[in-house]
Amino acid sequence: MTSFVPGEIAVVTAAGSGIGRALARALASRGLKLVIADIDSNGLEATLGELKSFGTEVLAVPTDVTDAESVERLARTTLEHFGTFDLICNNVGAANDQRPSWEISPDAWQRLLSLNLWSVINGIRAFVPHMVEKNHGHVLNTASMSGLSIVPGIADYVVTKHAVVALTETLRAELDASAPGVSATVLCPGIVRTPMSAAIESERVENAAGSSARKGSIPAVPAIDPHDVAEAAIAAMEANFLYAVPAIDPLMRIRPTVDRLLEEVSKQPRPILAHP
Repeated sequence: MTSFVPGEIAVVTAAGSGIGRALARALASRGLKLVIADIDSNGLEATLGELKSFGTEVLAVPTDVTDAESVERLARTTLEHFGTFDLICNNVGAANDQRPSWEISPDAWQRLLSLNLWSVINGIRAFVPHMVEKNHGHVLNTASMSGLSIVPGIADYVVTKHAVVALTETLRAELDASAPGVSATVLCPGIVRTPMSAAIESERVENAAGSSARKGSIPAVPAIDPHDVAEAAIAAMEANFLYAVPAIDPLMRIRPTVDRLLEEVSKQPRPILAHP
């Protein structure tokens, strides 16, 4: 178990609001120096203003995480300013309107693939090589409870978040083998009290009142505070956990998928191997 220490350098994307801002605040409270990034310049400035009270050095860098060159520029700027970094939080999240998977348009698919998946890929490609070179650091990729379970009506969101979980699991195995001083954690929170979750809840209520195929697709569950998500993420990283799952009752959503997989695999015939 290790702890983040004052003076270490953390980079947090989508820091202009929600989980990203909460992560930045939690890390700043521990004395870490920060590079905060977001495409929303107003949100970025608001976060920068909040962090001044912690008395740590903070650099704000406007960044489009869906653009590989923009993320590479973020990494270069961090290295030019601080000389190194110890933590990259590839944090971003977006959702589309709720609808059956066969009704999701190509543009809607592409939007979430870019925002939820390619942003993480871009962050890994831009930041991990430096960590591997010095054999030190940690990667936090934000997924969702929907990356560990399924929710009908938001297939595009579920697919991208499952992909982030799988990407982080694979990255962790690769780092364990080639750079054991570097680690990775995937953050899979339940519903969080953010503008995105507020929009989802509003649509859930609207759909539940209607008779469309989307009725009741998003379950009604209490939202948790971004601060609690940030603290859980940091605790998981300090314990070197692969998964951080801050949620009201995570096993309630995860167990049915795992139980069904194990049950159905156990009932299937095994291939007969030919003898030489």
